[in-house]
Amino acid sequence: MKNYNTLLNNVRKRSNPLNTTNLKAAFEGIGMPYNELSEYVKLAMVGVPEEYTKKSIATANNVIEHLKRSHGSEVRFKFQGSVPANTHVLSEHDVDVVQISTASYGIPVARAREIASAYTGITTIEQNNVKKHIENFYPYSGSPVNDLYILRVKAENALTNAYQRVDISGAKAICVNVQNPIRNVDVVTAQEYYGVQYLKSNNPNAIGIRVYDKNLHILMPEEYPFLSVEKINERGTETNDRFKKIIRFLKNIKIDAKDIIGRKPSVSSFDIYAICYDIPIYKYNTLSYMQLLPIIHEQLLKIVTDENYRNNLKSVDGQEFIFRNSPEKIDEIKTLLIVFESVITDARTLKLVN
Repeated sequence: MKNYNTLLNNVRKRSNPLNTTNLKAAFEGIGMPYNELSEYVKLAMVGVPEEYTKKSIATANNVIEHLKRSHGSEVRFKFQGSVPANTHVLSEHDVDVVQISTASYGIPVARAREIASAYTGITTIEQNNVKKHIENFYPYSGSPVNDLYILRVKAENALTNAYQRVDISGAKAICVNVQNPIRNVDVVTAQEYYGVQYLKSNNPNAIGIRVYDKNLHILMPEEYPFLSVEKINERGTETNDRFKKIIRFLKNIKIDAKDIIGRKPSVSSFDIYAICYDIPIYKYNTLSYMQLLPIIHEQLLKIVTDENYRNNLKSVDGQEFIFRNSPEKIDEIKTLLIVFESVITDARTLKLVN
C-alpha cells in the first residue's frame, strides 16, 4: 500500500477543505472510516474554493476589457472549458476565453433547407425556427478568414502592450500569463457557427464556433463548447454534483500520476468529460464518495477492454467519436487505469469499498 501523505498534501493544496478542520469527525459523522486514503478521495472530488474561481473569472474579465478597448463592438466574448463548468482543480490555472467575430457567421444552408422541408422527425416549432434562419441568412461579401486574422493580430498587439508575459506563438490561442493572481488566460479567436441544433432550438448555448488557426490561416471544423458546458452543468444538477466529483477525481488522479509513475498522462479534459458523461446516472446517483470508486473503475476498464464500446463513445456535445482511430488515447487511458487501480486496490484492502 502506498504512503498517501504526499498525495494528500498535494490534493489539500488544490482542493477546498470544506471549511472544516476536523475532517475525522466529518467522516465519522456519516459512518465512513477516516484515514489518509479516504480523505484523499474526498478532497480529490470536491470543488475548488469559490473565492479562487471568482478571482479566475475576474482576471479573465480584465483581459477581456483590454480586448474590448481594442476591438470595439466587432467582437463578443464567452468563457469555455472547466471554469464555467466548475470542474477545474487548483493546479489548472487556465481560463479559456473565446473572442467571437460578429462580422459573419457560418450556417449549413443546404442542410438547413433539407430540415425545413422535412415533415417527420421535427416539430412544427423547430421547422419554423429553421425557416426563419434561412430567410434571415445573407451571404457574406467579405472574407471570414481574413477578418479573424485581423482580429487575432489586434488581440496580440493589445495584450502584449497590456501584459508582460504573453505567448502569441500558439496556432489557436494567445496565452496571457497573469502574475497577480497567477492565472493563464487563453484567448481563442473564432467565428460563430449556426449548426443544426441551434437552427432548430434557438438555444444560444447550441451556437458553435469555428476557431481560427493562425499557422494554417484557416477556420477549423465547428465545435460546440458552450453546449458541452450546459450539458455538464445539467448533469451535475441531476446527480447532486456527483458527476462533477467523478470528473474532478480523474483530473486529480491524472495530476498525481506523476508522483506514482513518473509522468502525467496526457488524457485531455475533453476526453475525461466524455468518459464520465457516458456513465448511466442510475449507477451512481445516490452513492457516497468512496462508493463512486468502483463505478469509475468499471468505466475505465470497459473503455480499455471493449473495442466496440469505446469506438462509439462520443463527446459531450455528440459531435465527435473520442477514441476512433486514436490508439495513443487508449494507451493513455490504460496508464490512467493502472494508477486508478492502485488506489481502489488500497481502498478494498482497507475495506472502504467492496
